Amino acid sequence: MMRIVKGDTGVKREDVDSTVEKYLGLHKDEDSSQRLKENHWLVKKYYDMATDFYEYGWGQSFHFAPRAKNETFAASLARHEHYLALLLQLKPGMHVLDLGCGVGGPAREIARFTGCHVTGVNMNDYQLQRFAELTHQAGLERLVDWRKSDLLSCRFPITALMPFTGL
Repeated sequence: MMRIVKGDTGVKREDVDSTVEKYLGLHKDEDSSQRLKENHWLVKKYYDMATDFYEYGWGQSFHFAPRAKNETFAASLARHEHYLALLLQLKPGMHVLDLGCGVGGPAREIARFTGCHVTGVNMNDYQLQRFAELTHQAGLERLVDWRKSDLLSCRFPITALMPFTGL
């Protein structure tokens, strides 16, 4: 499971030190103007480095959920995702967005559970690469897809966001 051992991570080992050094340099000064200019770079590099660790620690769903007695971590995550799908009354024929979808674990689980179509939105190439690989492995391409976009500039019809207005 730990992809770091295979060496096919989002950041090459030799680039980690320079990435961390640049990141720390952007946080030295009180003036945040340069950090704001480098925002996309910061987000990209952070998730390039953190994604493999997240998958190692959390699996494909980068969130937590309360655990019932004797419940596994994976079962608690699936139960929580099912709860959200039921709360939103998702069903086949509906199309929902997973904004900031990571590698798509919740998108796939909710699509599998409900039969609805889920589009993941993310700006990180490495996470979207993993999203596509894992979705293909799960055989869910007909129900789950992704779009590369910065969440602050993505454009979807407002009706696409309607299931989320009650949360």
